[in-house]
Amino acid sequence: RAIATGKKTNNAAISLSPDGKVLKTILEYARDNNKSTGLVVTSSITHATPACFAAHNASRDSNDAIALDIYRCKVDVLLGGGKMHFQNRADGKFLLDSMRLMGYQIIENLNDTADKQPKIAGLFSEQDMPSVNDGRGGYLPEATKKALETLSKDKDGFFLMVEGSQIDWGGHNNDINYVTSEMIDFDKAIGEALKFASNDTNTLLIVTADHETGGLAIGDGNYETGEVTASFTTGSHTGVMVPVLAFGQGADAFTGFYDNTEIFYKMMAAFGLGE
Repeated sequence: RAIATGKKTNNAAISLSPDGKVLKTILEYARDNNKSTGLVVTSSITHATPACFAAHNASRDSNDAIALDIYRCKVDVLLGGGKMHFQNRADGKFLLDSMRLMGYQIIENLNDTADKQPKIAGLFSEQDMPSVNDGRGGYLPEATKKALETLSKDKDGFFLMVEGSQIDWGGHNNDINYVTSEMIDFDKAIGEALKFASNDTNTLLIVTADHETGGLAIGDGNYETGEVTASFTTGSHTGVMVPVLAFGQGADAFTGFYDNTEIFYKMMAAFGLGE
């Protein structure tokens, strides 16, 4: 929420102020300034992080209501899980059917984009996506590449948020194999973004996290075998500072130490926008 809106708020709230007022997100600012927008995740598309960019709700657990907000937000590219919150809902709304009428191509896999529609929605599991270790394959880097190819057709620019969602879950589980496999997958997605940004001098790439999870410490490792010795101090989030890495146009603004809310304002400045 702090990164998406530049404001801190109640725990579990989705882009609402502590007194319940809507906080406009960086994605919404981009949309309202004629830029294309996208969300690519390995969780449900209604999970807390993607929700904070395209929805407003007092509870991160209100998945059906968040799905309705995301639908109303008209995000141009949606790739992830969470299909159950868009179809066969308790309120009888079939949001994917409505999105198809709005001009979205609803895809079942990443190769299913023959229509080359400017708006694409692919919800590839009923809830969260499987993990890498459970057979997700190369979805995240491929989805990142697909989103970049689609959004970059907009001459006015775009905003894309890509999340390696399950890195956090590995930390909660204190499962180093889960963490490392998801991190390697996310690194491949970053590679796709770097390729794009290296060829487009107007693109700013930011890589960061909303928090650390698990109190992970690396005690030892072997580069040749790929093995690491790790330990955890908690199954929850920690206050450990996280890095903010940037590449491309405007990257020099992302140096030093600063509050997480500053990321929002630095992104706004990169877009040439003001609140």
